[in-house]
Amino acid sequence: MQTRSPFFIFLPMLFLMFANALCALLSTILTGSASSPSLLEEPLALVFSYVYALLALLLFFVFYRKNNFGKVQITCAKSTLPTPFTSELSPVLRIALLLLSSLACYCFVSGLLRLLGLAFGGVFSDYSAEMTSLVTAYGAPIWIYSIVLSPLAEEYCFRGLTLPLAAERFGVAWAVVLQAFLFAIIHSSLPQIIYAFLLGLVIGLIYVHFGNVFYGYLFHIFFNFLNLPNLLLQDYVSSPFVWGVLLVSVGLLLGVVLRILFRRIRR
Repeated sequence: MQTRSPFFIFLPMLFLMFANALCALLSTILTGSASSPSLLEEPLALVFSYVYALLALLLFFVFYRKNNFGKVQITCAKSTLPTPFTSELSPVLRIALLLLSSLACYCFVSGLLRLLGLAFGGVFSDYSAEMTSLVTAYGAPIWIYSIVLSPLAEEYCFRGLTLPLAAERFGVAWAVVLQAFLFAIIHSSLPQIIYAFLLGLVIGLIYVHFGNVFYGYLFHIFFNFLNLPNLLLQDYVSSPFVWGVLLVSVGLLLGVVLRILFRRIRR
């Protein structure tokens, strides 16, 4: 692929931000609110979120297929990044490893954010309460949006388009970091920014190896889905601190198990 203007690297993210802002403006106008209503304040905001995500998904998918990004490996003379998800594995085993990796990543990040909330309070505590309120208020619609629709649009935007465009100009290593950073800053709160950046790094490495958004999307939807059992199970643990430590410990333990598995696979 020929090198494009750096502007194209940021164009998918700018479109997402513009579409999101437009939906918020329309929600404000139609509801007569003094400020942009949140999902908890006005269900119409959720409707517009669906509309903008579907529109973004359509446009990103067309551009992704038109530029043939899904059928090429990302290679760059400036840097190469090894990944444990070898293409020699069967598809079933590859997917199983991806899901196990997603579980490890989720447990560690979720537990870490919970512990930060206990230590510093503020936005970390507010984020946990907001997530619980959203699930209680909307149930299935919010889960469909957060597990199925939003991750698909984000994967086509940041891994399917931004990453290969950035790799052309900056090399693979910097492209992975850049797309993770851009993915993080579109999120609205500090906890979301932290977990989105870490998640973006991991999924970026997955895309670099496979050259296809499917595996990253699979990782992403399972990561978001794990919010559901997390919210359900935390009620059975009396101490939030214990739950946070337990999640971090499980994440680290799974990380060690995956490390051992990957070493054996490479032999």
